[in-house]
Amino acid sequence: MSGRWLLTSPSGLQWLLSTVSRVSAGSVVFEGIQGSLSSMRINLIRFTSSDLHLTLQGTELAWQPDKLLSGKLLINLLSAQDVEVRSFPSSTSTSASLPESLRLPLSVHIHKLSVVALRVLTKENDTPDFSATEFSVRLESDGQRHHLSDLVVNLEFGTFKASAQINGDRPFDLSAQANLISAMDSAGAESSKIDLHTRITGNLEQVNLKINGSSAGVNADADMQLLPYDLFPVSVLRLSITGFNPNIFLPQAPDADLALHAELHKNTSGQLAGKMGVKNKTVASLDRGGLPLLEAHSQAILSTESLELNDLFIRFVDNGVVSGNFSWQIKESSGWVDLAVKQLNPRSLDTRLRSAHINGSIKLIGDARTQQGIIALKDSAFNLDAKISHSADVLMLEKLDLSRNRSLLTGKGKLDLNNPQRFEFKGGVKHFNLSDFLQLPSSDLNATINLTGNLTPRISGLVNFEIENSKLEKQPVAGNGRIAFNDLKQVKGMLELSIGSNHVHALGGFGRPGESMQLDIVAPALSQIGFDLNGALNARARLSGSFVSPKIGFEINGKDLSLPGKHQLTSLIASGNFNDQIIVVKIEADDYQTENETHLQHLNIDVTGTQSAHTLAASAQINDDFAIELNATGELANPTQTHSVLRWIGKISQFSATGPLPFRLLMPTSLELSAEYVSLGVSKFALAGGQAHIKMAQWTPDKWFSQGDFTGIALNAKNDSTKKQKVLHLGGNWDITSAMHLTSNLQIVREKGDWVLPGETPLSLGLQVLQLSANATNGKLSGELLLEGERIGKTKANITLPLTQSNTGWTIAPDALLNGQILMNVDDIAWIGNILDDNISSSGQFSLQAGINGTFGKPGIQGRISGENLALALLDQGVRLEQGRLAADFDQSSLRIDKLNFTAPIESPPRDRLLSRLKLAKKTGSLTISGVIGLSGNDSNMKIELDHLPLARQSNYWIIVSGNGHARFNKKMLDIGGEMIADAGLLAEPPTGRPQLADDILIGKEPESTPDKSLLNLNVMLDLGKQFYIRASGLEGRLAGQLRLQNDAKRGLSAKGSIATHKAIFEAYGQRLKVKRGIVNFYGPLDNPGLNVLAVREKLPVEAGIEVIGTVRRPRIRLISTPNVPDSEKLSWIVLGRPPHAGGVDTSLLLTAASSILSGQPGGGITDQISQALGVDEISVRQTGNGNPLTHQIGTIGKRLSSRAYISYERSLTAATVGATKLTYSLTPRISIVTQAGVDSAIDIFYTLQFD
Repeated sequence: MSGRWLLTSPSGLQWLLSTVSRVSAGSVVFEGIQGSLSSMRINLIRFTSSDLHLTLQGTELAWQPDKLLSGKLLINLLSAQDVEVRSFPSSTSTSASLPESLRLPLSVHIHKLSVVALRVLTKENDTPDFSATEFSVRLESDGQRHHLSDLVVNLEFGTFKASAQINGDRPFDLSAQANLISAMDSAGAESSKIDLHTRITGNLEQVNLKINGSSAGVNADADMQLLPYDLFPVSVLRLSITGFNPNIFLPQAPDADLALHAELHKNTSGQLAGKMGVKNKTVASLDRGGLPLLEAHSQAILSTESLELNDLFIRFVDNGVVSGNFSWQIKESSGWVDLAVKQLNPRSLDTRLRSAHINGSIKLIGDARTQQGIIALKDSAFNLDAKISHSADVLMLEKLDLSRNRSLLTGKGKLDLNNPQRFEFKGGVKHFNLSDFLQLPSSDLNATINLTGNLTPRISGLVNFEIENSKLEKQPVAGNGRIAFNDLKQVKGMLELSIGSNHVHALGGFGRPGESMQLDIVAPALSQIGFDLNGALNARARLSGSFVSPKIGFEINGKDLSLPGKHQLTSLIASGNFNDQIIVVKIEADDYQTENETHLQHLNIDVTGTQSAHTLAASAQINDDFAIELNATGELANPTQTHSVLRWIGKISQFSATGPLPFRLLMPTSLELSAEYVSLGVSKFALAGGQAHIKMAQWTPDKWFSQGDFTGIALNAKNDSTKKQKVLHLGGNWDITSAMHLTSNLQIVREKGDWVLPGETPLSLGLQVLQLSANATNGKLSGELLLEGERIGKTKANITLPLTQSNTGWTIAPDALLNGQILMNVDDIAWIGNILDDNISSSGQFSLQAGINGTFGKPGIQGRISGENLALALLDQGVRLEQGRLAADFDQSSLRIDKLNFTAPIESPPRDRLLSRLKLAKKTGSLTISGVIGLSGNDSNMKIELDHLPLARQSNYWIIVSGNGHARFNKKMLDIGGEMIADAGLLAEPPTGRPQLADDILIGKEPESTPDKSLLNLNVMLDLGKQFYIRASGLEGRLAGQLRLQNDAKRGLSAKGSIATHKAIFEAYGQRLKVKRGIVNFYGPLDNPGLNVLAVREKLPVEAGIEVIGTVRRPRIRLISTPNVPDSEKLSWIVLGRPPHAGGVDTSLLLTAASSILSGQPGGGITDQISQALGVDEISVRQTGNGNPLTHQIGTIGKRLSSRAYISYERSLTAATVGATKLTYSLTPRISIVTQAGVDSAIDIFYTLQFD
């Protein structure tokens, strides 16, 4: 009965636990006991011993005591809300030894062991050495084999998961797997994800660990062999770490890309020895945020007693080397460092330093009580000797001598480490040239300085200095000062400093009641100081009161100021008075520039009133189009217990801007400003035709948030056509909170209007839906975009990327991984043709699917493009491509076209007798394109296939071609090649009567563009086939032949091959001449082929004709006949088909024909030769009226008698009439007299009017 009471009743449980506490003499304490022995809850369990304090809160135990009788310990649940383990160092140390057995007397089954919060502390430290949350595990054991599974615990760096098993018999074989995974760091940065995997094998005598992991671009692999019961437990260590950048883990650390390696093995002396080193792939100087280290390596020896680094070798940029040895004795807490410096260049470490080649030594030695350091470095002109020591709680600078050339700096000092930590320093410089050590102006400084004071309870002291017989930038320098300071808030003394004609004077005190300080700066020539200063500056200030409640009066006048960093200010005028009673501040500035770019044309600030009530008026002209106006009223609130800094609290009554995005404050709003807090009240702005409403906005160094909405914001495409269109209007809202985590939401939607693509013919997109959303949560930024429009179809896009918190706020790291998608579907691409050219018509469907990848610094994209029912038409050429299909893949480097094909219907050829016997295959033409188009400078390789493709379909030109070709682009070389054959073609002379420009209208040459630096390699074969016809300029027939188009070394276009006529005729003056030989030979420039043409009028007693040889630029034309007759007779047989008339009636006609046929020869035509032979200025034949060209011919012979007189004789060549003689005399440039004698005699006066 008592056993049942003990097992099942609460009182039995309480009796049992109180007995345990009593027997332990209070070492074990239980509080808040509930339940029974099989299911209990204890609020507090405390165990105390000499070296361990254990506290458990909220402990629950559910188990089955009756199973003990069968040799089983079965626990369903063992949990605790909070566990604290506090350990103390033991006064005696004993070495652990391998146990004989780990067998259990019974089997154990713990289904769930969990702890919500666990802390491990040492000594009296209240900061945990180890902490974890949400610990849980499962344990199974048959007494011999113990299996730990489902172990999960949340650590500071992530979630740790593990499983393990061990044999209870020697040597205790074991195996385990463990993973540490952190999705992001405390700031939510994906780039700092930790992924660590560990595998453990072996036994308790020798444990083998294999570890690999990655985090923030770092990859690590390690192999370890442990001897747990040896005095020094590590016997093997292999370590490899790559991609380690210290700046990622510590923002103040330099940027680098380090690879670390170590190979250590236990030697016969029981020490871990081997080689370890580091290499840096990204080298940069310290001032540029980098690490100038190239590599470092050493032979390391580790043991329980000492740490040694022998043969230490460190190499910097410019091959500077530091080498030596290091030793540290652990028990004695003593050690030494002996380093040798060789050819070290300070400029390679920091580019602000001067170059040198430094050699020397650095020695450090000491223990826990005394330390000493000696530095001796020098080169041919440089020397540094320093000695530092620490003993008896005093840190001494026993010696400091720095010299180069004539420059010398010396100093001595000491610091008492006991309160009040008094310090002393005495030093000086002689002939010190700043440019000997730094990239600074040259100088010759001679000065002394004495500094004394205390560091506690607050820093205070006295500084004395004197400068005499000195120069800076060849300007005299002199000065002296005596300044006492207390906590840096109370200053008193005097200072005099002059550099050239620039002077600074300060006298008095500031920070104590009744004291005041006067400061005067007279600097008419800042350029004398150097340091990129220029211009003139005069300033005067008077300070009194305290740092908490200062009284300040100042006047500043600057002209043509230049400051370091290429900052320039044409004019600065400022004045003010600030105290408990009044505030008056006026500031005017003109033309603020950096690197010749103006950022501010004019600034004006006026503050008037008192500290508790003043007005602020500010205006800024940024550029000709952008100006800002601000008016406000407010007060300055002094620091209080709740607000430790000065604050400005006020109300903004006007805030507006003009320019590209004009805005205007619609209602007064409140504003509070300080170094620790900014708050803007509810605000409404008129913005770009709409309104923006800021509901709240606050900032502190630890947190800021803003919330608001906007509507009616108009976006103009900067195109005149948008004035006639409905301008796109946007609306939306935002809600942003930034603290330890960033939580934000931004929504932008289209409210009305459309977007117009600019161009000669502006195109409206027909925009119907535009939605953009951006959200930040859990360290990730995600965005979504939805576009729908009549022309652009439907587009969906999303992207997600991690955020990183830095000292400047939330940023996106360059190595942040991108994850996104783009889906686009366009039902009709008809609008694309209109954008490209008015001559192009397009249609069809287009779709795109793409994934966004890569990193923020190097983004990537990969996707597929497809098109269906594509059609493209060149309206002027009559070319139609139909039933097109596109299948292509792309990424950021290339577009890979699997296939782009079109069909092209072959319509009926033009109605022309030359094409009456045309034979064409009954098929549809096609165009196929495949290959790769390189993006971002990558290579391109395209393949083109044409099969009976109509290239032109007009009444005067009609061409169908087949063939294949390629286009390759590699770097700057474009390679085009292929073979084309004309399946059929017709080139006809355009019909007459088309409008033409008047003769007096000249078309000017376009400005020459910059020649393309790309190189062209052209090799194309053109074959005219067997069905290519021509009808132009009197020539009618078939053309055949082949041409190979190439480019020469000078990138000029050349051709090789021949084109010949077949069954061709040539029409001239109503006659059909048979072309017996018509060949054009190309062997060189395309615009100057060789000619070999013979055209004859057949079936006459005399078969006469024309022969053309030579080249296009220099043709040679002659008349031929069979049998051979004189040229005048040949001409008659060609034109009239008979011999010339004996009476000379045919003369005019034949002269006209000769002029037409032969005028193209070099050296002038026949008429030019006759004119020169007769000594006249003009011999011409012209036609009157619009009749037959063989009638109404007028011949003219003329001679200029003087600059004013001209005589001519005119006579009809086809009628028996008397001619007319004319004498023309110019009285003035506008008035002339013409007398005529013949059939009609007359005298006329002409007045000439010109209209430009």
